[in-house]
Amino acid sequence: MSYTTQQDILDFVEDNNVKFVRFAFCDIFGFQKNIAVLASDLPKALEDGVCFDGSAIAGFMHVEESDLVLRPDLSTMTILPWRTAEGRVMQFFCDVEKPDNTPFGGNCRGFLRNINRRFKQLGLRCNVGTECEFYLFENDDRGRPTRIPIDAGGYFDVAPLDAGENIRRDICLTMEQMGLAPSTATTRTATARMRSTSTTPAPSRPPTTSSCSSRSSGPWRPATASTPASCQSPCPTRPAAASTSTSR
Repeated sequence: MSYTTQQDILDFVEDNNVKFVRFAFCDIFGFQKNIAVLASDLPKALEDGVCFDGSAIAGFMHVEESDLVLRPDLSTMTILPWRTAEGRVMQFFCDVEKPDNTPFGGNCRGFLRNINRRFKQLGLRCNVGTECEFYLFENDDRGRPTRIPIDAGGYFDVAPLDAGENIRRDICLTMEQMGLAPSTATTRTATARMRSTSTTPAPSRPPTTSSCSSRSSGPWRPATASTPASCQSPCPTRPAAASTSTSR
């Protein structure tokens, strides 16, 4: 089954020993950020969003109007397979909104949706996928990265010129565990340059049976002990919406 409601998510968390949940988003430069929430705080975070200090993210907000809220896209839920199975870590990708539910201009996912909508109005279809290109370097004796490429391979080379095939294999298998469908993985023209291309998520996840719920007002905030000083002021309470949606 697919997880499209808050109750589906909470059931999955309870059945699968999930202890931490990451609310991930990208800044305007494409760098991924995230805020981790304890599973016990997840019901409130799903209901009200996760408030954070937007002035701490380059290009987001001024200090005078810094509060922003993360709204998770429930369809992007995935388990991070590289984390331990004891106390698992789950992740959502999120939209970024203002506390009054109005769109935030720096929300990259919202910008992409707007562009897609404009394409449809023109009778065009926008197909979007990811293509990650990166370089691999040797580590020194202390495990720190150097500037020495791991190989001298070029476009479509194989071993021994290509020393990155096992790493690309691990990346593809991990992507599959996360519900992604890698289509190609290969070397590129430059030395030690790799590429991994994927399509949209597809696999369904197992059904769940148990339940957990909680409701309260105001976006979720981390506990005071782990909250940066700039985020400790109360976050504005979200106004009541004309209609409700559990998938946002």
